[in-house]
Amino acid sequence: MVLHGVPRIHNIYMLASAWSLVWEWLGKLAEYGLEDTAVKARLRRDETFRSIYLVLYHFVQVIAEAEQKKFAVLATSAGGSLV
Repeated sequence: MVLHGVPRIHNIYMLASAWSLVWEWLGKLAEYGLEDTAVKARLRRDETFRSIYLVLYHFVQVIAEAEQKKFAVLATSAGGSLV
């Protein structure tokens, strides 16, 4: 038995889970003292904070790329009607 929608559903859940992890990490950074007004100074002086922030930043880039690829596939499969 072949389930045709399984890879697509799996990818949707994977991306949703990834965004959920981002939300959790942002909460952890807030607990650790993330403030909009002092982020640059905190990144300069706190190595642990900087490491966590940079990993999260890279992770968001990876998720965004996956989302863009998914959208590109949708746009091309729709015959250009989304553009």
